[in-house]
Amino acid sequence: MKVIRFMLMAMVAVMMAACSGYSKSTCEELAEKIKSHKELTQSDYSAMIDQYEAIAGQLNDIRNKVKGDAAKEAEILQDEENRDLLGYALMFGLTLSMSDLDDANKEKFEKAQEKYKD
Repeated sequence: MKVIRFMLMAMVAVMMAACSGYSKSTCEELAEKIKSHKELTQSDYSAMIDQYEAIAGQLNDIRNKVKGDAAKEAEILQDEENRDLLGYALMFGLTLSMSDLDDANKEKFEKAQEKYKD
C-alpha cells in the first residue's frame, strides 16, 4: 500500500511540475507543429497560451535586470535561450491572435496578453 501511495504522489508531483512554467521542449513541439502547418487543437492552443504566459514572466524579469542599459541588452540578446524566448513569444502571440480559439482559450489568451503590456 505504501508503494502505491508513493507512486501516486510521485506521479502527481511530476504532473504538477509539467503543468507550470516555461518548458523548452513544449515550446519546441508547438513551434514544430506551427512550422509544419499541422492542425492545432484547442488543447495545443491552451498549452501555447500557458507557454506564452510563462515566457512573459521570464521576459519581464530580463527587462527588469536590463532597465534600458544598452550593454546589458546586447549581452542578453547574445544568449541563445533569450533569443528563443523572444522567438517563441512572437510566434505564439501571432499564431494565437490569428487562430479560431474557443471561448475558454480566448479568455485565457486575453489574460496572458496583459502580462506583455507595460
